[in-house]
Amino acid sequence: MPTILIENDRIYVPSITETDIFSKIKHRIYDYAGQTERLYLMILYIVTNKQFVSNYHLQSLLQMSKNSILLDLKKLKEKISIFDVTVHYTRSKGYHFKGSALSIRQMIEYAIDHLLLFDTGKWLIQYIALENDLNLKIDDITALFIETARECHCYFIAEKSKEVCYLISILNEIALEECVVFTDINEKNLSYTPAYIITEKLVEKYPNIEREKLFIFSRILGCLQGEKEDFSNREVYDIMNKIIDLVKANTAVQFEDSLLFRKNLYHHLVPSYYRLLFGIHLINPLKEQIMKEYHALFYLIKKSLAPLSDVVQKPISDDEVAYFTIHFGGYLKMIKTTTKKSLVALSVCPNGISSSLLLQSELKALMPDIFFKEVHQLDDIEHQSLDDYDMIFSTVFFESSKKVYVVQPLMNAIEKLLLKRMVYEDFQIHQEQYIDIKEIMKIISTYTTIHESVSLEDALMHYFVGNQQASINTEGLALTTLLDKKLVQQVESVSDWKEAIHIASKPLLEHGYIQSAYIDDMIASIQTLGPYIVLAPKVAVPHAKPDNVYKLGISLLQLKEAVDFNLSEENDEDKKVHLIFVLAAVDSILHLKALQQLASILDDENAIELMIQAKTVDELMSIIEQTVQKGEDEDD
Repeated sequence: MPTILIENDRIYVPSITETDIFSKIKHRIYDYAGQTERLYLMILYIVTNKQFVSNYHLQSLLQMSKNSILLDLKKLKEKISIFDVTVHYTRSKGYHFKGSALSIRQMIEYAIDHLLLFDTGKWLIQYIALENDLNLKIDDITALFIETARECHCYFIAEKSKEVCYLISILNEIALEECVVFTDINEKNLSYTPAYIITEKLVEKYPNIEREKLFIFSRILGCLQGEKEDFSNREVYDIMNKIIDLVKANTAVQFEDSLLFRKNLYHHLVPSYYRLLFGIHLINPLKEQIMKEYHALFYLIKKSLAPLSDVVQKPISDDEVAYFTIHFGGYLKMIKTTTKKSLVALSVCPNGISSSLLLQSELKALMPDIFFKEVHQLDDIEHQSLDDYDMIFSTVFFESSKKVYVVQPLMNAIEKLLLKRMVYEDFQIHQEQYIDIKEIMKIISTYTTIHESVSLEDALMHYFVGNQQASINTEGLALTTLLDKKLVQQVESVSDWKEAIHIASKPLLEHGYIQSAYIDDMIASIQTLGPYIVLAPKVAVPHAKPDNVYKLGISLLQLKEAVDFNLSEENDEDKKVHLIFVLAAVDSILHLKALQQLASILDDENAIELMIQAKTVDELMSIIEQTVQKGEDEDD
């Protein structure tokens, strides 16, 4: 290998080609590719190889024995079965794949997307390209994306567009047997979109992909984050309105429905709609963390996405739901009063609006002394005057004359505390409630014996950091904790729905949970918005803004004779209600766990019927406890 020269405090790296690098590391490829990566490498190697591929070729590629290759091939068959693709071996063709035109391409896309999750991913793809003599035009295609985005005043999801650029580069180098036909694509109606413009430019520059035009177009639609014309897709706009209504109903939060909120949600919904429509697999690296930390909100958002699922006629993956969760979660966390700030920071997250929203809400909650401005693309920073901001928080590193803090959209308690300490020290921000956990531990150890120091320190960290911010990680108390027996009533009948609301709210009023004005607020809300509170047949969950609420609580009224919540002349049997859960929420967060558990009850028709027929309060409570426990067990 050529020598690296260090001279006058400078490092000089000699010119070296990728071919030279891979020739040196090929015999140790197993150091750079574990079993998971190997399976994706095998997919790309077989599908892009124009020659006969045997077990021997795979041995040479991966530096493994014949039996090890056979074991990996067995695992490969299992992995690609989700696409209805099979791998075969014949003496004439060697190893090759069989499946529909779309399935084969989805498998290639899947392999690329997963490889790019690894730090070594792009090098491993380049390794396959060199082995199979492919001339990938990744940089050129990426530049074309950036240029078109600027011309059309739009932007793409950074990670997803990178994956699409790799996919197009590979499709440009191979000739798959069949073309993909999409009946859902109306070229005439979509010809004005940035996605179509970019596709036309690609086909003009790379004629080899002419036959892949519709497939590539569908993939670009799936990563286009913003559009020049707002709300241009009326179908998606209608879906968005239905989702907003359901989120408000299911989370019992009347958040501000501003134009900015709708634009951000629309720009997130459009690519998601196309991904689901065209079977584009999305990988959300934060999925597991989001599902664990925001469990209740995730469940409620998933229920609220039914209008999208109904239109595309497909289930919505947990990866997609997780992004919607942080999108709405970011807004829920920002529902609070703001104060005047002197320091200004840019929050930069090029991975999409949802991640950006979450990052900004995390930072705002953590450091209320700083005003945060959102930036979606690194290029946009050039248009910001240096005098307009003091620091930058970004999910990716880049050079800047201002202080740059590299952060994750989701941070744990320790990461938050360390970040806040660093920023406040760097900018000499006075903090009245600055907490030194180590000092607290010393004080405690002076007066008592600490048996579990690590656990105690962690608990203190979570307590103090948690008290300095309103976090959706704390999703509140369980339904069975909030719904005390003294808040449950059984009544034979009522005169109308207004009286039902009054009677159902009475225990909350008598026990100091709410003011009487809260009951008026709920009735006014129903009169204005309609019976949106009927979340399931025979069950209503009335609520209003928390202005007249003293503390978090839930009451339950069981009616033997149903009360009619049909406000118009319609006669919807589902809106004839027997069970009324009145929710008194103090903010947008702390009731979510209880609502998630309540939602699991609403999904269980048998449980609802049993509750309607229950003879005593104890029987009612027992059914609720059993149904909630059943839901918890199913989640585990």
